[in-house]
Parts: sequence; C-alpha cells; structure tokens
Amino acid sequence: MKIDCIFDENLFAFHYENESKNELDCLLDEWNDIEYLDTFYNENKRQIENNTYLRINNEDEFIDIVIDNAQNIDEILEKLSNNNDLDSFFEMLNINQNMFEILSKRKGRQNLLRIYAIKIDSNCYVITGGAIKITETMQGHQDTLLELPKLEKCKQYLKENDVFDSDSFYELVNDN
Repeated sequence: MKIDCIFDENLFAFHYENESKNELDCLLDEWNDIEYLDTFYNENKRQIENNTYLRINNEDEFIDIVIDNAQNIDEILEKLSNNNDLDSFFEMLNINQNMFEILSKRKGRQNLLRIYAIKIDSNCYVITGGAIKITETMQGHQDTLLELPKLEKCKQYLKENDVFDSDSFYELVNDN
C-alpha cells in the first residue's frame, strides 16, 4: 500500500497494490465513464428508480447527475484543500462515532457520490475509497458495504505504522 499526495499537504489517497492509480483518481475515472455508469444503472435500475429519495427517472438523468457530482467533488476538494478547509467537507462517518477519535473514519458527499477518508489531523485527510450511494445506509448496497472494510484496513495500516497525527503521517509518506 502506498499513499499519494493529491493536494499540497492536506489531501492524500491510498494507492492499493495492483492498481494503476490512487483511489481518488480511480473513483473520478469510474464516475466519468459512461459505460461503467450505464452498467451500474442497469444492474441497480429497480433500486434507483424506486427510491423516492433519489428522484431519478431514467438512465440519462442518472449518468448526468453522477458526472456532474464527480466534477463538483473534484473542484470542491481542490478549492477546500487550497483554502485549508477540508474539515468542512469531511464529516463523521456515523453519528455514534467519538468526535475526538484519532484516525477517525469520515465521509464527504456530493448528492449520490461518497468519498471515504481517514482524518489524520485538522484539515488533513487520506482517501480510502468511495462509491455511488443509492441506499439509505452503507449496509444497503454491496458497493458501499465494501467500503467499510477498506476504511478499517487503512486505519489499521496507519496504526501499524505509528501514525497518530500529521507529523507521524508525513514521516510515513516521506519514507514510502
């Protein structure tokens, strides 16, 4: 496992073994790939169209929304990273989580899209993955459900490498 710097010293992403890109780049590529989105829609059509919360009526609308959301996320992350304000994007993964937990699990969202990350320190995050969220809870769909173990695996990796704040994190990143 490697960690790639995305923006300055604020935003990073895990780069998993056997992957050609880091998680953020993989997600943005998927979310802008019309073939991928077409397949995703058709595999989840009933769930998407029957979900009154989503209010999506057809495949073209779904694809347009996801691509627009992906572009917005990319712009938001760059802007907030440059303004040292990533804390305003990433929120606690669940409401029962301890607000002061070291290496806390976080999520950022833009309509249907979710980016999952570990908070290293104030305005310093490392992205572990993401998904198109079409259900109320992460456990409601296989794509979001797969993100929970990734979050835990990445958190464990950071702990095993003695990361507990930004200084220890930068040390790990520089050593890799």
